Amino acid sequence: MNKIWILLVFLLPACIYEWGDARLKIINRTNHEISFDYNIDTVPKYPSTKRDRPITYVGDTSHVPENRDNWPSALERSNNKKLNLFIYNIDSLKKYNDIDLLIQKGIYQRFSYSREELEKSNWTVTVTDR
Repeated sequence: MNKIWILLVFLLPACIYEWGDARLKIINRTNHEISFDYNIDTVPKYPSTKRDRPITYVGDTSHVPENRDNWPSALERSNNKKLNLFIYNIDSLKKYNDIDLLIQKGIYQRFSYSREELEKSNWTVTVTDR
């Protein structure tokens, strides 16, 4: 029985780290596929370190895990104490074939949400065409 408890003590934290806090949802209400990222700064990280980005299809919802800690803590780490979310049009990404070019040219949408705004929306961000 003690062996099971020892195993649980080591496996449970690993599982929690892998799953993270996935309460943040992004709903794509645009007329095109999107990809997204977030950063502690109000500008996307450049050069980008991520090459595989999640794609959210028209009408779909993506759950965004915060694997490092949890979303409230992530907001506290942010320079402006907000979620800084960057949305990229997949068609633009295909056209330029480089996320860093999109960042350089400012071809993205930026959304910033406070913790209060996110809690009020039940941690749901709806992306629409502007």
